[in-house]
Amino acid sequence: MTRTDTAPLSLDALYGALRVLDPTGAFKGLSYSLTPHNTLPAQWWVFMPYGKWSTPPAAPSPSPLQGAIAEAITDAKPTLQERCFIDILHLSDQDNGTGNFFSPIVASIVDFIKQGPSGSPPVIRYLVGEAGPKQPEDSEFMQTLYATGGFNAHVFYGNFAPSLGLSAQGDASSLTGLLEALRSLVDRALPAASRPEAESLLAALPDGTMLAQLLPPTSWNHAKIFALNGSQLVIGGANYWAEYSQSQVFLFDLSMRIGGQAAVGAHEFANYLWRYLSHIPGTDTNSTSAGNPTPEISNFQSSNKAPQLTDFPTSSGSIRALTVSRIGNWPSPIGYPVQAIDAIRDIVVNVIAALAEKNGEEALTASVLEALTDENLRDALGTLGINPAAWASRFIRNYAIAHAQSHVRLSQQKLVMNDLAEAKQPGFETFLREINELLGTKWNGYIWPFDTLSALGHALTTFSQNPNVPGKVQIVCSTRISQTGYVDPVTAAEFREKLISVMTGMSQMGYIKPNGNIPDIVATRLEYRRVTPQSSPEHANHSKLVVVDDAICYVGSDNLYPSYNEESGIWIDDQQAIQRFVNEWWNDLWMFAEAME
Repeated sequence: MTRTDTAPLSLDALYGALRVLDPTGAFKGLSYSLTPHNTLPAQWWVFMPYGKWSTPPAAPSPSPLQGAIAEAITDAKPTLQERCFIDILHLSDQDNGTGNFFSPIVASIVDFIKQGPSGSPPVIRYLVGEAGPKQPEDSEFMQTLYATGGFNAHVFYGNFAPSLGLSAQGDASSLTGLLEALRSLVDRALPAASRPEAESLLAALPDGTMLAQLLPPTSWNHAKIFALNGSQLVIGGANYWAEYSQSQVFLFDLSMRIGGQAAVGAHEFANYLWRYLSHIPGTDTNSTSAGNPTPEISNFQSSNKAPQLTDFPTSSGSIRALTVSRIGNWPSPIGYPVQAIDAIRDIVVNVIAALAEKNGEEALTASVLEALTDENLRDALGTLGINPAAWASRFIRNYAIAHAQSHVRLSQQKLVMNDLAEAKQPGFETFLREINELLGTKWNGYIWPFDTLSALGHALTTFSQNPNVPGKVQIVCSTRISQTGYVDPVTAAEFREKLISVMTGMSQMGYIKPNGNIPDIVATRLEYRRVTPQSSPEHANHSKLVVVDDAICYVGSDNLYPSYNEESGIWIDDQQAIQRFVNEWWNDLWMFAEAME
């Protein structure tokens, strides 16, 4: 994966890597889309809760996200001659008693609807990812919209949160076939010294029936999108909640405002989810779809006829954007999301890493990681009807990090998924106990992003080979202690130790050739900070940001820690826009954060 050229990364390189992964273009326009004609405002980033840094930082009213949505509505008005089509997607309706997020902007939405063309009815598609079945009457947005009233539009409410219960033996058989393909790849990668224990591990991996007890019970929409008429878009990590600046803990987050063709990718992502909601399988007891052509909230009825926006306007502008997503369902009636393969792979690699740690065999983890890359899995997955381009967001993030030449800047809540371990799900607890008893390991059930650790290993190796460039990986995570749930469960020392172990194994296998001692490289070229809980008010971090070489930048909903939901975000490569962002936002964040274990 290490690059031989020194040209700055661009969207062409990212798009080219995706086309190699998806040579037939089956997921082009679904999970990835490169558009050339976009525009960015001077401050294209939407910083929650403050908008701009000040001393001390102060949260404005309305919030920066509310302001960005209002500006997008204003900028979309020239397109109203043709249509009025609004897509709103986020995680869930939640006010936490801190106020109504939608109150300041619903009036703008209603005014926008009223100005729509008389020939085609205005459409609003509102989609969330609630963990349980919800109805329009439960929605804060719907309540606010209809309380405002005075509009005529066809409104659709959707909850995309497929429940993943196995209902038929055929489903389990399909998943068992997937596990067998993984077993074969792992078996080929095992060093001879580890074979006896590792073969026991392979035999102990769950079959398709047990797998249902290990995976989270639902997958849900996690994208946060406000898209209008295929011309204006606000997208990122910030939920539509008032709590960002109205609680004891202020929550850092990022979204992006962009005009032009990038909005098309957001509408297409929404189209994909709505197509699922038009044919919800019987195994899915969570998801819902309802429509209402009248101005009364009580008139919502179950509906599978939400319209699709497919006729997009032409755009002008010189900013390129690469929309990348994770989209959910297998091309079969199983009802399982494609991300099941990510979850299985992550569990397999983490168990093998625990075995390697016990035996002091770092090369074991490295060799299995290499065997299970998306590129090496592509053909095996294809026989099961699965295309790894379905999780383009995760794949291309690691590709970008691995090909860094000088800098990697990351702002994340956390880098490790601890949800399965902390939830004490009976199936996972049983699996964890049995694996540790079988192998004599001490795995705590935390899911580390070993694919990203490998990518960072490639980046740090490149940095070490060029002594004239002080290459750095800079990471800002959330606090370790918070009144909210937005915490980072591991210490900086634990992260560095895990990265050193991965890089050591990669070096032993000849995958990287670092110039120097690996612990020294990590110590001098990786900096790990966190937003501090010692300020007043306290702060936590929820943003999902990746900047590589100050040449390409991602803002979206996809967390770096392993997760298995539907996500969407955007990469840009306009270096002037990115440099403004680094100067006006990142540098202040870096100074605000502290080097804390």
